[in-house]
Amino acid sequence: MGVGGLTTFLDNNPSLLIDKKLHNQRILIDGSNLFFFLYSYFSVPHEFSGDYDTYSAKVRYFFETLISCGIDAYVILDGNCDDKKLPTKLMRIKDQISKSRRYIQTARCTILPLLSSDTFKATLRELGVGLAVCDNEADEEIAALAQKWQCPVLTNDSDFFVYNLSAGVILLDYFNLEVKVTQEGQKYLDIQMFYVDHLLKKINGIDYSLWPLFATLKGNDYVRGKTLEPFFNGVSKKGKLPKHLSSRNEKIVLLLSWLQHAGTFDEALSKVLSRFKRENRAHVASVIMQSVNTYVNLSTDLDVFFDGASEIPSTLRSPKLRPLPQWFIRGFRCGDIPTFLSDACVNHRVILTPLIENYSLNNAHCVTGDIRHWMYTMVTSSDSGDVKTITEHSRHERNLKKFLITVNSDPNLPLLYALPELDMEKRQALLLEVLKIDEKVIQHVDPDLKVIVLCLVYWCQNSEPAI
Repeated sequence: MGVGGLTTFLDNNPSLLIDKKLHNQRILIDGSNLFFFLYSYFSVPHEFSGDYDTYSAKVRYFFETLISCGIDAYVILDGNCDDKKLPTKLMRIKDQISKSRRYIQTARCTILPLLSSDTFKATLRELGVGLAVCDNEADEEIAALAQKWQCPVLTNDSDFFVYNLSAGVILLDYFNLEVKVTQEGQKYLDIQMFYVDHLLKKINGIDYSLWPLFATLKGNDYVRGKTLEPFFNGVSKKGKLPKHLSSRNEKIVLLLSWLQHAGTFDEALSKVLSRFKRENRAHVASVIMQSVNTYVNLSTDLDVFFDGASEIPSTLRSPKLRPLPQWFIRGFRCGDIPTFLSDACVNHRVILTPLIENYSLNNAHCVTGDIRHWMYTMVTSSDSGDVKTITEHSRHERNLKKFLITVNSDPNLPLLYALPELDMEKRQALLLEVLKIDEKVIQHVDPDLKVIVLCLVYWCQNSEPAI
């Protein structure tokens, strides 16, 4: 979501962007932003659950273009959905359900097919592109790593226009994939960069300490506009921007004009709080500071992961605060273990992505309900001995509904820590037990095709309506 109106503000003021030639440089890429962007940018077909071959080819073309210019890209993806982001995430899922309904009626709305993210990650692995999945949302860790490595970030997320990134932000919307060549034979890409220092100078030298406050007051994923209505009701409606800048967004004009005379950060915060009733000021101050700190108090250990550390740092813990096994952390960080399993393990909740489908029938995730239950049992076995409840958020008819899944410890299943110790024979036996399929079904099947055959058999046996 980012900071509302800020991208449009930059679009309307091209003097805030600086033309550059990109080549022979390391960059960080907001992966969760990019894989959505590429599907739309290349108009990849999305009917009938998507065209993954075409999508993979376009992803490959994008990164091979970067490689040809000597650009060393590192892609960072969102991980678990933590508590502070849950309301925003659920709101977006509801919006996706609404969009999929409109698509059914108008055939104009694109919803990303279910395996787009997996296709994206698999293609990056084939190309040898650096890839990491964060413990939680990626924005802050990408910004922290960009500060450590002093390299730019490629994204469309306007939150990155707020971080203090000295190497700048490359705007994905203005990213030109046409490779050009200098007289010396150097290949490069034309790009437009955003530098926060450049913007602040254009706005009469506002100090950076006020910039995260601007983003907070304007509204972002942590602060809703209504929360700060008393402040805006008391701000003069005669705000003006410097003559060389323009905006149709009234709040941006008012805020930027107000910030030029707001003083220091503490003075500005005091002025904001003075607009609220005394009994509400402590709460409002806490909300504002929580948002501001997401832009300034940055840290990451992703550089340790990319440097090939034998042990990967992680903040992920079970609900009883037990650390997760390193094999699980490594698989999750590399993108091999899906985030919904980590969310089930750490937060005991899962958000199932809505699809374009027949709303009069059960959602497509229902067919794998038994498989997910087995998975939940194994990934929550770190906190053994208790009955656990996994909260699943998924589509029911035309709405997003919450389902409670009871998970009991199963002595017949291996514990999470012991899973890597199982030999291939025991792993296959466990898989067959979970799928409830006789081994004879795949006895004479080529080893490379066994999983595909098992999936098809399971689907045929459990699909509703029946196949």
